[in-house]
Amino acid sequence: MPSASDAPRVPSYRRHKPSGQAVVTLNGRDIYLRPWNTRASRTEYDRLIGEWLAGARCLPTLQSSLTVAELAIAYLDSATLLDDSIVKWFCVLGLGARIGLGVRHLAIIRKSV
Repeated sequence: MPSASDAPRVPSYRRHKPSGQAVVTLNGRDIYLRPWNTRASRTEYDRLIGEWLAGARCLPTLQSSLTVAELAIAYLDSATLLDDSIVKWFCVLGLGARIGLGVRHLAIIRKSV
């Protein structure tokens, strides 16, 4: 007959000394819970452990409808705006000829999408 020590254990609420945060490790992933030994961090720990136990000792996964192509397009949109401002800044500094290497990565990403 299995003893009480053979029962699966619940991950412990711990202190992450460098950050002063409470931490729990679930499925090999450290999850920081807010400042250690506070009511908010204990509440968050209880919530996460409850979800973890209800999910058969697995964390629920976040499902996203975002595709890799959509992510690449969103990156291109923001990077293009950033590159335009960088190009202007380099031209103001008289360094316009030196930026060719910095903007080539956008062309590579555009080809892949």
